[in-house]
Amino acid sequence: MTDPRFVLLSDLHSHPWSAFSKGDGLKNTRLRRSLNILEASLQRAEAVGVPWAFAGDLVHTAGYALNTVLAAIIEIFLRYPDVPKIVVWGNHDARGIGGSITVDQTVWASLAQIAG
Repeated sequence: MTDPRFVLLSDLHSHPWSAFSKGDGLKNTRLRRSLNILEASLQRAEAVGVPWAFAGDLVHTAGYALNTVLAAIIEIFLRYPDVPKIVVWGNHDARGIGGSITVDQTVWASLAQIAG
């Protein structure tokens, strides 16, 4: 096996789903699994010393995230400041106005301002 060049993750659709889960808010089991996967991917990138890449749909609700979800994601990102992050946003990460979407209208714009 060759050495990895980056850690890639996509389509977490982080949200406190009621279907197939238990608990509310951050105790929601489906949301907790998504956040654990997010953290494990960043841990792996840090351990191997490679960039972390995300290929869209970090959150489920188009263009915004529930405060509990966004806060949990920010906390995770802040634990890995030295891991270079590469992001392609997906349709669930953005909300456009008038048929077009700019980077400023994505969840990632908020994350970049807070978590770098």
